[in-house]
Amino acid sequence: DAFTVDVADNITDGQMVSLQVTIDDGDSTWYSDFYIQAHAPVLEFISYNINDEEGNNNGRIDPGETADIHVNIANNGTSSASGVETVLSCIDSWITVNSSSQISGIINAQENSELVFNVTADPWTPGGFNATFSVDIQADHGRTGNGLITCVIGQYTALVLDLDPNNNSAPLIMNAFGDVNLIAEYTNSIPSDLSIYKSIFLCLGIYYSSHELTDSETGILADYLENGGNIYMEGRLTWFGDDQTILHPMFNINTEESEWYEYEKIYGTAGTMTETMDFGYEMINPYNNHFLHAVSPAYEILTANDDSRALMVAYDAGDYKTVGSAMEFGGLVDGEFPSTKKELLSRILEF
Repeated sequence: DAFTVDVADNITDGQMVSLQVTIDDGDSTWYSDFYIQAHAPVLEFISYNINDEEGNNNGRIDPGETADIHVNIANNGTSSASGVETVLSCIDSWITVNSSSQISGIINAQENSELVFNVTADPWTPGGFNATFSVDIQADHGRTGNGLITCVIGQYTALVLDLDPNNNSAPLIMNAFGDVNLIAEYTNSIPSDLSIYKSIFLCLGIYYSSHELTDSETGILADYLENGGNIYMEGRLTWFGDDQTILHPMFNINTEESEWYEYEKIYGTAGTMTETMDFGYEMINPYNNHFLHAVSPAYEILTANDDSRALMVAYDAGDYKTVGSAMEFGGLVDGEFPSTKKELLSRILEF
């Protein structure tokens, strides 16, 4: 004879089910206990990758681009799953999911299924916007699984890389990005992937509180420039005092030693992006013993006097652009337009 057992839809894979057999002959009763292991599907989101071959084929979703997201799901249980359907959704208004549902049907135990979803980013999506996609898996008998995909749309406008021990400038640079409604990311160490940033704003510090770039750091940053990136780099000792690295010549800057002088006013340079600008200056140790010379075709854009002692130099190398500074953005005191940190940042970014 056989017995029929009803199993709950939500039984856990591998659960030990306790059963008891009762035998009764009218005079005596015998009991026997035994266990059966339950088998059930376990549906999980595993991984994803982006295919934008129909766009610019850079491996990410850019504003205005339509791309495929390949989603890998698995049944890591010990029983097959039937009626498997996966839905990809995104609540962000910048993103449209063009093919929201995909059917896998049956996924046997310990097997995977790769699904392809088509999505479009609005052309006006802010660069560096973090889009979040939900992956929801459903199957017969109420079996479910889920996961999240977070990916950056386009490139961040900038990475603010704060290696200054006293954080003199980076927080104020971040404030200026907020003022111009652009997305920047702040960090105290070099991320593994710099390709998601259009520009890097690197802060190294002042006298008695400064970071000297290592060979490893300058190698990474030089590679970033050679791949079409842009760097703003400020520091007192990095141009005169610290060892010069493979990165420094990429700014087309020479330095000239001078007697110690104080930063009191900062002046823009006629015929450049800073024309008619002039700033007050307030910073710990507002002194220096050198100034910068632009090596043509680089050119000087901020000076400590209205006609000399360059403190900031811009350089367009064709494949990349740099701005080198011997003064701190955070020390600038806003005046009347256009002499504001917000406007200076806007013009550096436009450059």
